[in-house]
Amino acid sequence: MSGGTVYELCAPTKWAEPPRMFSYSSLRSIRSCPRRWLLLNSVWGDSLKFPQRYAPSAVEGRIVHEALDRLARALGRAGRPPIGSPGFARVVDGCEFWEFFVEQVSAWNEQVTRQRRLNSASLIRAQPMDLANRAIRLLREQYQPDDTTQSSGGPAASWPHPEDRSISSLLSLLAANGTLSERELRHPSLPVVGILDLIRSTDDGVLVVDFKTGTARPEHQEQVELYALLWWRNSGEMPVRIAVQYLNGRREWSVTRERLESCEAELGTAVADASRSLCSPPGEARPSGDCTSCIVRARCDEGWTFTEGLQSHTDRQFSDVEVVVASPPSPTGFLIKRSDGTEVSLVFDASVAAALPRVDCGDRIRLTGVLQRGPGELELTRSTELYRLGTTTESRMPSPGSA
Repeated sequence: MSGGTVYELCAPTKWAEPPRMFSYSSLRSIRSCPRRWLLLNSVWGDSLKFPQRYAPSAVEGRIVHEALDRLARALGRAGRPPIGSPGFARVVDGCEFWEFFVEQVSAWNEQVTRQRRLNSASLIRAQPMDLANRAIRLLREQYQPDDTTQSSGGPAASWPHPEDRSISSLLSLLAANGTLSERELRHPSLPVVGILDLIRSTDDGVLVVDFKTGTARPEHQEQVELYALLWWRNSGEMPVRIAVQYLNGRREWSVTRERLESCEAELGTAVADASRSLCSPPGEARPSGDCTSCIVRARCDEGWTFTEGLQSHTDRQFSDVEVVVASPPSPTGFLIKRSDGTEVSLVFDASVAAALPRVDCGDRIRLTGVLQRGPGELELTRSTELYRLGTTTESRMPSPGSA
């Protein structure tokens, strides 16, 4: 529920500029929906990005996933030693796995005390060790060590400093150590950057490896092809193979000059398209199934309309609605009018009422996550978001800064 005036803004106070450097993930995000990227990355009042509000369970899940990802990458660089081995223990200690949970929980709870959109209900109550044990259980369920190696669990060699990344330094360092680990590389002529998890010298040439903790997806091959291209253009040596290492398996592909040159041409087109699509805010909306979970859908008419058509509005289900306030608010609710002219009751308890922004008769509002209690009644809960769009005569997409 939005209580501060910042969160009642109808559009960003300053639209985001196209990024100076694109990553694989940002290119995919922009290609999927330029408007979503702009709304998420623009300035909203005193917030440098769209002020998101998360349930504690969602934050806990993010921390567990990031820790598991961090550990999986470190294990991959160390040759995937068996759980319980000295090498495994050294990796866990070396990547500060246990400390990560303490730091993240403390940082989040501190943020809750500073951000107006968050309240005590957003605090993480779970102990850091409980979250760490959850991550370890997930790892045990999926992790398959590499029995062909006798890794000591030591780290791979670090990359040269940014100012010393000549072809000779990269190749000589790889030749001396056999393996290089996670560092950033930029394309020499395109504004594209990538962090390569692992570069390995093998008998038949260079292998580029990326580590993933989720399930296999087609775009993973596309991503590691980009990393192979970055290595080639920075070192002058074309990789012979690429691989994606999952917790429970591995996929490999051979690399050809033709494929990397094609990848480079596609990359140039993608960068140009992305830059162009962000230059005219609010940007093009590209509705899809992702709109149902998009946190800025209430600020996008096309996405909102798309998700409305996917909802069932059955009793005891949460849904999104756009309505007009039809009666003065009371401490427990007010009447609202749907788009078909039907009036229904919108109810809430006192704790929810305290967080409500002011609304008046005639105000057009959007509600995300409202509970359908019956044919004639909706309920605002602590997880409901209320977005005031103005009166019924106002435009739907105001200029930046309009409230």
